[in-house]
Amino acid sequence: CRVQALSGPLTFEEVFPASLYATTVSDAVTLSLTLANVPRLQRPYVLSEVMVAVGSSGVYTPVTQISSSTRVSTKVTVEVMTTLAVGVLQVKAYSASRGIDTAGTHAVQVVATPAPSLVSAYPSEGPSDLSHAIAVTARYLKPGLVLGDLVSAQLVTHQGNNYTVEVLALGNKNRMCLHAHCSLFEVKVRAPALAEADNGGGSATFSVHDATGALLAWSFKYIAQGDPEVVGHTPKEQHVASDEDNPLAGRETVTIFLKNFPRPGCKDTLA
Repeated sequence: CRVQALSGPLTFEEVFPASLYATTVSDAVTLSLTLANVPRLQRPYVLSEVMVAVGSSGVYTPVTQISSSTRVSTKVTVEVMTTLAVGVLQVKAYSASRGIDTAGTHAVQVVATPAPSLVSAYPSEGPSDLSHAIAVTARYLKPGLVLGDLVSAQLVTHQGNNYTVEVLALGNKNRMCLHAHCSLFEVKVRAPALAEADNGGGSATFSVHDATGALLAWSFKYIAQGDPEVVGHTPKEQHVASDEDNPLAGRETVTIFLKNFPRPGCKDTLA
């Protein structure tokens, strides 16, 4: 069959990844490109047959790798060292056999790194009368963060009371990562047993702070101390009286004192 002559600029069929996170430290950026409207390349591939420019410099260099080429598309990989600002990263490419005038352009979105957030916390609940060592996994923290950067940690109970929390350890589990978007930290803290005013338990908020403010926050469910129990009653004794004609004979109001009752979440209605 007759091969249709190519016309117009190179086109980008697919770019992976479709978006990138902004960075402040120069690092390798790797892009996989599927290019169309380019001539089929013959093996063995010569890298300079496809030229690519990444970023605002506009300087073209050979691709890093050519993985396949057909009459429909050519798949290449390009790797550059750069920093990325929020906005767009411009990628240009052309086939050397067709010339730079046929270069095509694609814009890769560069987005800000999300705020630090919780991945997991264990345990996530516990009795209010016990101290708790809690292991937290968090992402998007600054990769260079060390224990000495933390100035405080605290918890605020459901009742609105504040407690100081001890930070035991802090470390980046992804040590090869240079950026916040790929960091994965483990934070270990110890929370004290709560005072009697917070016996009722409920949801508490933990937070860890550096000199700029709160870095990370998460929730912990405190369970009321022990099971509901009777701790006293008045009167202590009652004489028994019977009157066949008066069913209320000998009746007296008894006051019962309960501990850990009602449980958190109970309101004014008892079942």
